[in-house]
Amino acid sequence: MSIEKQLMELRETIDEAKTGLAEAEGATKELLADLKTKHGCSSLAEAKKKLTKLEAEEDAMTNELDEGVTALKAKMGGSPAGKEVGGE
Repeated sequence: MSIEKQLMELRETIDEAKTGLAEAEGATKELLADLKTKHGCSSLAEAKKKLTKLEAEEDAMTNELDEGVTALKAKMGGSPAGKEVGGE
């Protein structure tokens, strides 16, 4: 293979890599814009921090709900669903 042909192939490879990089950078900018618009985060680090906080809030709410269901079941005397409690 001639040196000219090798250089041409190398040039094509470089051009393809540049195009891929430009597309990836564009996609990244678009995703960061969406992150800002939809979630109010201006960086990936900020989004991760917010996600961690929201997950902790979700866990707390789930625990509170579970405790409420348990308390309600205890208050109802563990009666089966669909049966009226407290009267004949």
